[in-house]
Amino acid sequence: MIERRLWTCGRCRTDNLARSASCRRCGAPRSSAVAGGSPGFAAILSGLLPGLGQVYQDRVLRGVLMLLVPAFALTLAGAFIFIADPLTRFAVRNASLVALVVVGGIFAVHIVSVADAFAGRLGELRGRHVIDYLVLAAVTVALIFFYGAVYRGGSAWADLAAKVFEPVARALPATVEESPPPQWSGSDRLNVLLLGIDRRGRVSETQNTDTVILLSLDPLNRTAAMLSIPRDTLVTIPGHGQDKVNSAYSKVGAERGPDLVRRTVEDFLGIPVHSYALIDFDAFTRTVDAFGGVLVDVKRPLRDEEYPTADFGIERLHLLV
Repeated sequence: MIERRLWTCGRCRTDNLARSASCRRCGAPRSSAVAGGSPGFAAILSGLLPGLGQVYQDRVLRGVLMLLVPAFALTLAGAFIFIADPLTRFAVRNASLVALVVVGGIFAVHIVSVADAFAGRLGELRGRHVIDYLVLAAVTVALIFFYGAVYRGGSAWADLAAKVFEPVARALPATVEESPPPQWSGSDRLNVLLLGIDRRGRVSETQNTDTVILLSLDPLNRTAAMLSIPRDTLVTIPGHGQDKVNSAYSKVGAERGPDLVRRTVEDFLGIPVHSYALIDFDAFTRTVDAFGGVLVDVKRPLRDEEYPTADFGIERLHLLV
C-alpha cells in the first residue's frame, strides 16, 4: 500500500512523502516541516469559528485569544455604551452607523483569523498550493456575503431598536457645553430674547419659560420688531432631542437654562441671538409698579372667586365699575 500522507518543507515549501527523512528538493531535515496540516483546511475551520484553525495547527493559546479577545472587547464596548449616557444617546440616534461599525469590526477580526490560520506557524501567505489559495478565496467570499447579510438584517433591527429606545435617549441628561453668545457689531440688528419664567417666589416644580419673545432692533433704520414663539412649539433642543420650546430652560436649571434657550431659538429661527432678559412673576409685578401700575377699566362689576395668587393659592377678586 502506497503512503499518501505528506509533509511540507518549511524551507522550500516542497511536499514530501511521510516516510522521507529529508526534503527531496533542498535536503532540509524533516524537523523543518511546516506544522499544522493543510493551510486551506485551517482557513476553513477559522472561517467557521475564529481561532478554530489555530487550534487545528496546535496553536491552542493563539486560537483561544482569537476568539475571546474580540468577544471581550465587544462586551466591554457594549457596557460603556450602556453606562455612559452620551454614548447611549449616540448609539440610539445613530443605530445604523453603530451596526455598520460593529459588523465591520467583527468581519475584520474574522478575516484576520482566517489569514493567520492560512499563514500557519511561519506567518507567510506565499508558497502554498493553488488549491489552498482557491479555498482561501472561497472562504473570504463566503464571509463577505455572510456579513453583508448580517449587516442588512442587523441594520433593520437597529433602526427598530432606535425607535423603541428614542424616548429613553431623550430622557438622559446631556453634557452639552455652553457657547458664548455672538458679538454684536453695533450696526447690525440686535436680537434680544425676552423670557418669562413660571417662577413665583420659590423654586417652581417646572420652571418653564412660557413666554418666549424675540425682540429685534435695527439701529440704522431705528425700527424694532417682536416675534412671539408659542410655548408649545416643537423644537430641537441641543443635547436633549425634540421637545416644547418652553421646556428648554428647565432641562439644565437656572445656571445654564438661559443659554440653552438662546441656542434653541437660534437653531429654530436660523438667526443669531445676542442677549436675553429673564423675568419671573415677582419681577414683572415690580416692573409694572415702577411705571405707576396699570389702570383696569371694567364696564360692569367683575368678581372671580378663584383668582390665582403668587403662592399657588386662590383668592376672591372683586372689581367695581
